[in-house]
Amino acid sequence: MANEILEREIASLEEKLKEKRAALGHNERGPEAITNDKEIIRDIITDQIQDVTLKAPIEPSAGPAVPPIQNIPTPDSSADPVAGHVQVLVQIALGKGIKEAIEAAVQTNNPALIDAFHDTLVDQLYDELVARKKVEQP
Repeated sequence: MANEILEREIASLEEKLKEKRAALGHNERGPEAITNDKEIIRDIITDQIQDVTLKAPIEPSAGPAVPPIQNIPTPDSSADPVAGHVQVLVQIALGKGIKEAIEAAVQTNNPALIDAFHDTLVDQLYDELVARKKVEQP
């Protein structure tokens, strides 16, 4: 099931990547497309986060503590609680779907966590697309 969700997420990301490339006027294999693929993926994920946050605005957290994420396991003890939560959120994204992970991240009302999750998710999705030869590294 988790693999099926990941495959759907990757297919959706590939389609959105093609659409954004076309909208930006980049061809499939031109040098501009290659150097901008990661930024395009970043924009796609940013758009998804904004869709969720428009429904539930983020309020700045009161401090460095990361509130527990509802209905998901707490990460193993870690020197950096944000990093632990980011890994849990990435696992949710790859296993249950990006939207569910974004919703869980937004529930924390922790902009630092959401930003770290965003960066990590973009990196992992980009690496997955590179491994599948859907994009090329510059």
